Amino acid sequence: PSWAPAPPPLAAWLEARGAQDGRVARVQYILEETMGCPHTFEDRRKELREGGREGTDEEVAQSFLDALGPDGAYMRYMRAAQIGFCCAGTLFVHGGVTDRNLFWVPSLRLPYVQGREEAMDGYGRYLDESASVHEWMDELNSFAQAALDEHEAFPSYEGEPWKSFRGGDALMAFQSTPATCGRTVVVAAHIDRGVVRPPSERVQRRLAGSGLRRLVVGHKPAGSSPLVVRTEHMELINADTSYSDPTAPDRRGQAVSEVVIEEDGGSTQASIHGRLPDGRAF
Repeated sequence: PSWAPAPPPLAAWLEARGAQDGRVARVQYILEETMGCPHTFEDRRKELREGGREGTDEEVAQSFLDALGPDGAYMRYMRAAQIGFCCAGTLFVHGGVTDRNLFWVPSLRLPYVQGREEAMDGYGRYLDESASVHEWMDELNSFAQAALDEHEAFPSYEGEPWKSFRGGDALMAFQSTPATCGRTVVVAAHIDRGVVRPPSERVQRRLAGSGLRRLVVGHKPAGSSPLVVRTEHMELINADTSYSDPTAPDRRGQAVSEVVIEEDGGSTQASIHGRLPDGRAF
């Protein structure tokens, strides 16, 4: 992202720290330089020590790898998570819904590389226009579970039949704009360089046709409190308030928000409350 500096090459990072290449160094590098988590390695060490473990570098690194295993915390979370969720007349996705990604479902062969428009027909399909948004979300969530099944069966790049990719690559590719040529709901956005861009008329009508009058998203920071935009057909809520306070170490400071959606009979209503970076409640 434009607000984050480019990470140094691994070799340069190792040299600057006087570190040897290995899984400890690579876990530290990934956390610090590519995930924006400079304190997470040491925080995990504290957790291990509070649980009676010694908390060596190797133990800390291994704990992250264990969390990625079939019974690990990360995999259990991924199994419970959904790409999209419909409830109370509301569609929840991480990024957004656009004309380009509406009703597109990737295949398990989608590679995690720079996509080519002319090749995309071989890596996914658009559902028929008669499909509902609920059916689309079911297809996306089924795709995610199938990709996780593949990852558990073939977790590495070694061996047949995968050769140049591993199981689960398609799920990683689906969160990439370049890999999907803009067909993903995960990192699409309704804020572009500070300008709010609600879903198109076509998208709004298709959501409304499926009984969905509200779209809740995140991904692109919207400010120090959730952003609400109302159109003729729907309500858009962007609830990403990261970077609320650029002067705070975590870029968020005291800011915290909650979006509450309540159903009353046949209608729903959203309310928002929380605290601004300066501590004021709203």
